[in-house]
Amino acid sequence: MNIAFYLHDEQDAAACRGKLLKLKSRFRMVSCEEVRAFYAGKISLKNACCLTIDDGWLSTYRIVFPLLKELEIPAAVFVSPQACADGGCFWFQEIKTCDQDALKRMLVEKKLFRKEVMRFPLELIVKELPIDLVNDVLAEYRARRGLPVPARGVVSPAELREMAASGWVEIGAHTQTHPVLSKETAERSEREILESVGALKELLGAPVKSFAYPNGLPGTDFGRREIEAVKKSGVACAFSVRPGVLRTGSDVFSLPRVGSMKRIALGPLGLKLPSLHDQERPRRAIRELLRPQ
Repeated sequence: MNIAFYLHDEQDAAACRGKLLKLKSRFRMVSCEEVRAFYAGKISLKNACCLTIDDGWLSTYRIVFPLLKELEIPAAVFVSPQACADGGCFWFQEIKTCDQDALKRMLVEKKLFRKEVMRFPLELIVKELPIDLVNDVLAEYRARRGLPVPARGVVSPAELREMAASGWVEIGAHTQTHPVLSKETAERSEREILESVGALKELLGAPVKSFAYPNGLPGTDFGRREIEAVKKSGVACAFSVRPGVLRTGSDVFSLPRVGSMKRIALGPLGLKLPSLHDQERPRRAIRELLRPQ
């Protein structure tokens, strides 16, 4: 089977090496360019794996990138160029350092959710809000507690250029600020996509050919309007996080990806099993607890 596999924050170099070696022993590792050639009917793929890495965490440059060069594995890294240029961190990085219950109480206090939301994980709750509101709440949380603005949590523009110049890494777009696009207005959603592709092209001095949807669940985090905006941006392919295999006939602007080694170990059956970390069901319940604004 042919797959795209995704990573996020890889803090343990030894564990990451083991994961990459397992993938390399099981699959022929291919680039995103080869995946596009496959969908264009120019080449065939058999038992191939395209490695992708989302967000551009510092660990992508410090831990994963050296391993890609050493093990000679191509990869696509999806980043938000505004976040890279600003030198900050993403909301989902910042909330890991927060008092989870205190921040949830703030959301209830501000009448964004009913109190029953307290039983759900904070990260899932926040995914149901527009990005500007999320950032405003986090700024208020810092102000109440006298906390500084978080340190840089993503790769810098210079590090992006170094990875791109290596020949092992394709840099793709991942919106400007990493919102859950379905929670934004149509205008904001399209702007996040188009501006990220344009800014990344300017930063790299090269065309941007790929995109990954933040969070990436089709129908929950993005839909047809986002797919149309991605097409408008000029990229040639885009990735979701819906498990599945890469096969001819798939929508090249909503390609499936796998993020679990356990799924791979089970073969095609593993790609059809329900996720142990299913987000869609709890997030539907969280949406029921949103207060009208």
